[in-house]
Amino acid sequence: MSSIFSGMSASHELVIICQSQLSLLVESLGVSSATVYLTDSWEGGNASQLQRVAVVPLETAVSRNPQLSAGGVLTSRSIVDLESSNSSSIGSDSHHQSSNHHLSSHQIVLPLLQDDRVLGVLVAERNHPWDTIAQLQLDAIRQALVSACILDFRSRWFEQQTQQQQVFQRQQKDLLDNLLHQFRNPLTAMRTFGKLLVKRLVDVPRNQEAADSIVSESDRLQALLVQFERAIEGGGIKSLPLTIAPSETVGTTALLPATTLGRSLNLATLEVQSVLHPAIRSALGVMDDRNQTLQIDVPKSSIWVEADPSALAEVVINLLDNASKYTPVGGRIWVELNDCDDRVELWITDTGYGIPKDDQNRLFERHYRGVQAQSTIAGTGLGLSIARDLMRQMQGEIMVLSPPPIDHAIPGFPSGTSLQVTLRKAEVNGDM
Repeated sequence: MSSIFSGMSASHELVIICQSQLSLLVESLGVSSATVYLTDSWEGGNASQLQRVAVVPLETAVSRNPQLSAGGVLTSRSIVDLESSNSSSIGSDSHHQSSNHHLSSHQIVLPLLQDDRVLGVLVAERNHPWDTIAQLQLDAIRQALVSACILDFRSRWFEQQTQQQQVFQRQQKDLLDNLLHQFRNPLTAMRTFGKLLVKRLVDVPRNQEAADSIVSESDRLQALLVQFERAIEGGGIKSLPLTIAPSETVGTTALLPATTLGRSLNLATLEVQSVLHPAIRSALGVMDDRNQTLQIDVPKSSIWVEADPSALAEVVINLLDNASKYTPVGGRIWVELNDCDDRVELWITDTGYGIPKDDQNRLFERHYRGVQAQSTIAGTGLGLSIARDLMRQMQGEIMVLSPPPIDHAIPGFPSGTSLQVTLRKAEVNGDM
């Protein structure tokens, strides 16, 4: 504890408390003069000094003892000498005093102690001897001063820690600003290279899709970068305007601020395929690399939903990434879109490892990975949590079914996992 409060001086509030306690001594015990000295450090040692912080009455407080008058400062050595001289003159009244009460004539010196550390000294003087009752009252005031010192020192320590934390947060913000600045340059280069590939690979459809995906993903990173910068500039995650919306958007409805994208979501009437197909194209590159087969069962006719385009894309990309990540090399993934009477259902089914029953109830908890936490598959346990939060803000839902239901299982693969995404169906005019 000594190191915590090292070098802290008394606050204005503590000085007022000390002064009021000394005034109480004058009123209740007939004290002619009293002084409170507080240490400038809890470290101890002969070099530490005691600064005078309160005195009553001012003109007579130090008249009886020259050691107390040198600029209002006492050293540890002075206290030892003072106590020694007082002890030698206690006389026959010593049995009325405790071991740390010292008398010289009718003057008493009481060290303010906490855990064997000297916080300060209370010096009081009156014109008649100190009886037992007066000593008990004086000791109560001594304890009050000790408690006030401890609370004051701790308050100042917490204030110091708060200031240090603020400095640390400013340094962290500077670091994030630097990282974001450095992130922007390679992102710009990647977008440029992707656009060049799009122009040069017009005759190779498979390569064209890969190049389109590079541009699409770099655009997505650019949008996230803008949102990140706005959140940092605002001092935290705030409601930010939608930066990217497809041309198919028809009308918007503002929602409550989101905690996952750093902005408010906006429900828009959009064609679900306009979000689904770009997400599938982005996922295909990873699936091809893992020799996984993707089956797509999506109607050609437009299906309209009420959703935030960026948020819905984030959900689909997260779910496709999970399906590929937890499906072995050579496995299969099935994406199907169903237009139901009062809703739209998106199903993503894989032939992966499946999810134990004990884990299924906790899959949407942030950072929870269950048995996969013991595997070599990298992950943060955030994807499903983010996806469900976004879906609920869009008045939709996600369900996990493992193993998949019979009518959504991939033939010949009874194991694996199905993720059912329920979207709010939009009512649109026939000419759309």
